[in-house]
Amino acid sequence: MAYDHGAFRVRNLDDAIAFYTGKLGFRFLFDGKNEKAAERYAFLDHNGARLELIETEHETYRPSMPEPPFCPHLCFEAENMDSVLKMLRENELTILDGPNEIPNSEQWIYFADPSKIHHIGHKGKYFDVSGIHLCEPSIQRTPVLFQAGNSARGREFAAKHAEAIFIAPPTKEYAKTAVKQVREALVKAGRSPYSAKIYVLATIVTDENENLAQAKYKDLLKYASTDGALVINSGWLGTDLSKFALDAPLDNIQSNAIRAQVEALSNSKTPQGETWTLRDLIKLTGIGCQGPKIIGSPEKVADILQEFVEFSDADGFNLAYASTPASFEDVVNFIVPQLQKRGVYKNEYAKGSLRQKLFGKGDRLNSEHIGSTYRVGGANSTARQRG
Repeated sequence: MAYDHGAFRVRNLDDAIAFYTGKLGFRFLFDGKNEKAAERYAFLDHNGARLELIETEHETYRPSMPEPPFCPHLCFEAENMDSVLKMLRENELTILDGPNEIPNSEQWIYFADPSKIHHIGHKGKYFDVSGIHLCEPSIQRTPVLFQAGNSARGREFAAKHAEAIFIAPPTKEYAKTAVKQVREALVKAGRSPYSAKIYVLATIVTDENENLAQAKYKDLLKYASTDGALVINSGWLGTDLSKFALDAPLDNIQSNAIRAQVEALSNSKTPQGETWTLRDLIKLTGIGCQGPKIIGSPEKVADILQEFVEFSDADGFNLAYASTPASFEDVVNFIVPQLQKRGVYKNEYAKGSLRQKLFGKGDRLNSEHIGSTYRVGGANSTARQRG
């Protein structure tokens, strides 16, 4: 199927022919009259593109044709917009929509660069994606990749793909072990041990001073549900915890549920150095998350956060909440100012994308990351050239 011509309804055929040939450079081909339809018509040509102009002798179109106008406008491709605008003004034509002044070519904003549009051409195990992406890519192209990395399989996958890895160790001591395992996995995957940020899941309960913070924590405990903690942990561990006595050890759980949680309980000790029991687990997860609880005044919490990072080699924290948005508001109002005073937390956002803010090495994935090999022209690129 090939394009033949476009058609416009006009009020006066002779005036329209004069306009298109005299002002827009069309070439007259032929004209005629359709007696049955009571209309006159003319065909014009512009570099191979044909245009039909139709003047009807009555107000109603024949049923076989759509309501006028057939085409809302004509579109011309111009190599130099400056010269086109100049030509239009020289012919005393009014520009209804567009710049009033002839701009420099650098001022024009292009919707898309055709040379950068290509088919994705992905063929995977479960999905094939052949089409063109339907929205403009961000400045980062690939979003920053966050990935859990607690379990053995999670660490392996995260070490290959992730740029930020979150873990949920129950204690500071196990956090050090977990961070070390992730750094080693990154090296094994051929990356720098610090090519990914590692964030520890934690819950903070704080207030203006120590007494108020402890009182807030005591009040929150009223809302903790033992049954709720047992249910959610049974799901996480893939084990019916109703079979365990409150003080029975949890060091021999076999499950393929959330492996990270299973491994954390099996390979770590409580803050008191004891084997985890069901009673300990209920206390750990009754409020917030399965990570450590940090409770106290802004000064005390800031001390613990700094000590935690220095001891574990983690990069920061992934904050859970006891209540929302109150837990996050407390961190913003009490903890952030304290950390800023100590010079360990930013006072303003850095410019650029999230990736630039995190690593300071540009907006795109660096060449060390496997994702960079899938760019157009990369070793693993699946993009198909247009043709």
